[in-house]
This record gives sequence, structure tokens and C-alpha cells, in this order.
Amino acid sequence: MAEYIDSITLSKLRGINILVVADALGIGLRHRNALCISHNDSNPSLHFWPSTNTCHCFACGWGGDNIDLVMKRENLSFTEACQWLGRNFGIVVGNGRQPARGTVGQQKTECDTDRQQKTECDTDRQQKTECDTDRINLRGPFQHQPDVDYLMRMLEGKKLTETARDFLFEQRKLRPEYIYWCRVVSTDFSIAGYRFGGKFFDGPSLLIPYYGVDGRLLTVQSRFLGDKSKEKPRFKFAPGSKPMVYGMQILPQVADNEPLVITEGCTDCWSAMSMGYKAIAIPSATLCNEECRSLLSGRNLHMWPDQDKPGISLYMKLKEMFPQLVYHQLPEGCKDLSDYYQSSYVQKM
Repeated sequence: MAEYIDSITLSKLRGINILVVADALGIGLRHRNALCISHNDSNPSLHFWPSTNTCHCFACGWGGDNIDLVMKRENLSFTEACQWLGRNFGIVVGNGRQPARGTVGQQKTECDTDRQQKTECDTDRQQKTECDTDRINLRGPFQHQPDVDYLMRMLEGKKLTETARDFLFEQRKLRPEYIYWCRVVSTDFSIAGYRFGGKFFDGPSLLIPYYGVDGRLLTVQSRFLGDKSKEKPRFKFAPGSKPMVYGMQILPQVADNEPLVITEGCTDCWSAMSMGYKAIAIPSATLCNEECRSLLSGRNLHMWPDQDKPGISLYMKLKEMFPQLVYHQLPEGCKDLSDYYQSSYVQKM
């Protein structure tokens, strides 16, 4: 039976200073660098970023956060690595156990066979009812919200594939520490978007988790990286999802008067982060509900709108909501912030 680890506990584990975790693992640090634990390294190629609690090897491409580091160093599963961090840093991991779907709990007694059979039968009936309820709530047109527990387990243990690393780090030149901080992973194969199967996320795709201000997982969006001629949708949300603001988990880290960049999509958001800004993505002004407005009200907001009619229209609508929003003109030839980042900032790095 798998140990259930809630999103708040995972956020606490990932919030531990990665340099302290590396030290506890006996990884010899040399000015935030170390010999890589993923390959036979002769020069310190593994770099650590305590600001995002991530690491990345510039030789072999391996990287991740605290949990990934413990998994690789100690050869542990995801759950075992969480438990290791909990034991070593005083965080309670696994307040309860969540039963796996399709199993029947058996309470064996040697002295009362009839009672055992009745218990198993009642448990089986309860399990079936629970499973049927999930099918109603989570399948097809009856699904009204993302299956977050399933999505959390779907993301566990996944890494960035070679296709994803090429797209993010070679083509887009994004800084790896921010990609790892955002918990972006990928898949080379089509996978189910809910627990009862059915291929939903096409492969190869990025798998982009969306979190709330409190760090709770809200949904997952895929970004197709395959052949455009296959006519696959470029973006897909998990079943039951609604379009939403991306990157809200960064807001508690934005200081008073610190610039916060509004972008139109995840890739532009990562580009803004790679430029040194804290950023969120708002693809449509209609996503700014009262909670969003209150969170952004009075903040030092900036935007490089896409140089097309929808981009300018989005800026104008957001300007009405947030009069303090500062407009920045993209240079000629740059259609969006990602273009600007690659043409200007990458050359200076």
C-alpha cells in the first residue's frame, strides 16, 4: 500500500535549502558546485541554485530538486526519498495511507472465518461503490474537476526527456533552475489524463503543473513537442480543467514594489524568469477573478505584450483592471517575450 503524501508536505520538503540537503547526503560542495552523482564526473559539473532549490549538471543534463537529489544519491523511490527528508529535517511525512484503487482490504482473524468473509464482502462492496462514484465524477462528460490525486502520482518520478531538454535548453535557451523550480517534466509517450485510462496527453509533450498561491497542485497542462504535421493539439489541459493563471505559487515570494511580469503563456513566463524577473502567465483577462485581482492589486506590474492584435488587446484589458501596469515595447522583429529573450538576453549570457 503506497504512502499518501499531500501537496503541502511536498511543498515543505521541496522548500528545504538544497545546499543543506546536499551536505546531509555527503555531497562535497565547492562553491555551489559538486561532482555529479549521475555520471562519472571528474570536474564539478553539478551546480546548485538555493534560490530555487534545484540542481543541474551541465555535463550530462541530469537535474532536479531536493527529492530528486535524494532519490538519485540514495537510490530510493519517490516516497522513500520524501521519508528520508522527513526523518532528517523534522517534517512529518505520510499522515495516512490512501488505498490503491481496485484493492480490497482484508482483516484476517484465525478464530472467526465467517466474520472475516463478511468483513471482506463489506469492504469489497464499499470499494466498488467508491470506484463507481469515481467513474461518474471523473470520466468523460461527467468529470467536473481535475483528478488532482491521480495527477500528482502521474508526475511523480518523471523527468525531462531528451526531447524536452532539447526544446527547453537548446532551442529556447531557458535557464534550467527555473524549469526545475516550476516542476516541469515530460513524456515521450501518450499517457492517460485520469485514473481510468484513455490516452489524453499526447507524446512527446511537456507536462506543466499549475499550482495555487498555497502551493497546491490544481491541474496539469501538456505542450506537444512532436511533429506539427500530425495535427495534434499544441496544448491540452487534464480532463475537468478550466484555463487558469499560471505561476501563482510565486506571488508569496514577490516583495513589495518588486517588479512582477505578466506574460501570455508558460514559455514566455519561463523566459521572463530566465531574464531575472518573477513572472506569471495570464492568457486571458477573463481569468482575473476577484481573488486574482486582489492578489495583483497594488503590485509593480510589467508586460511585454505580443506584437499582434490579441496581445495588444490583452494588455488593454489588463490595463483597465490594473492601472499601474507598465507597457514595454518589444524590439522590431520580436513577436513575443521569448523572441526578445533569445535575441537579446541569451547573447549576453
